[in-house]
Amino acid sequence: RKLWPAHKRIVGYLPTGGGKTRCAARIIEGFYNRNLRVCFTVPRLSLIAQTVRSFADLGLLDVSVLQGGTEYNDKARVTVASIDTLIRRKKLAFDLVIVDEAHKKRKKLLEWMENYPQERYLMLTATPFPKWMGEYCTALAKGSSMADLISMGRLAPYDVYAPDVPDTTACKLRMTDDGPDFTESALAEIMDGAKIVGKVVQNWLENG
Repeated sequence: RKLWPAHKRIVGYLPTGGGKTRCAARIIEGFYNRNLRVCFTVPRLSLIAQTVRSFADLGLLDVSVLQGGTEYNDKARVTVASIDTLIRRKKLAFDLVIVDEAHKKRKKLLEWMENYPQERYLMLTATPFPKWMGEYCTALAKGSSMADLISMGRLAPYDVYAPDVPDTTACKLRMTDDGPDFTESALAEIMDGAKIVGKVVQNWLENG
């Protein structure tokens, strides 16, 4: 909330399981109670119904869904939209757009952000690492860490087991929206052969 006066493009960083949708609902509530319009976008159609239910549980009932095959009410204070449907239609005006899983780059959305600098965007993600996010957003709002969520009982503690790190020095790189990454074919040559990667016997004796 302290960031709003100085920033219109904010990245909201919260680990998976940290309750990004609930946090978004509380933010929406402030706009909702002032009769301002908010759009909450989701990357998959399967998330629309559960998002609408989550909002309803918190008293946000004036909600309309924007996706293919549905009748959309452009007077509703809250829009829950499929991001792909939203960017394929005529641009709509909102007082705030909240983008869930915002690390998944959408060229059209970024064009809107460039062309309408007065509009507010909150980009929610558990992985705010792509370079382009820093080029379009001017502030980072960081929520509870994974360690904090585990200590609060919101996430389960875990142990990690992994083989030795394979030798990737000869792996070719390719540029992605998230920066340089290994090519799948180069990794397959290392990981999919008959040779076993890792200390199998030692791992069995220690953890088996």
